[in-house]
Amino acid sequence: MKIKDIILTALFAALTAIGAFLKIPFPLSAITLQFFFTAMAGTLLGKKYGALSQAVYVLLGLVGVPIFAQPGKSAEYAISISGPAERILPQKERIVEHLRNAARELNGFLA
Repeated sequence: MKIKDIILTALFAALTAIGAFLKIPFPLSAITLQFFFTAMAGTLLGKKYGALSQAVYVLLGLVGVPIFAQPGKSAEYAISISGPAERILPQKERIVEHLRNAARELNGFLA
């Protein structure tokens, strides 16, 4: 693990925490920029370090740092049925990586 990978992993964990509080309001609900930063982590860091950055984010929230989208409900929010978004963030990096690889293969096939 290089210093650059550690810094980028910590950076995307911090960006995900910030993105949880940046909301785009819609009439029925609001969308946070959290998923944008997780997709960027998966695309730029790859599935290993992207998933690690999101695992760091989830662990910080479970420890008690108020970084989840619903502040004040750290551990009970993460394990509740109504708040599973933080549980899927590390798995999302693998999905983004597979989609990126599939797009590369399709681009090579079409070229």
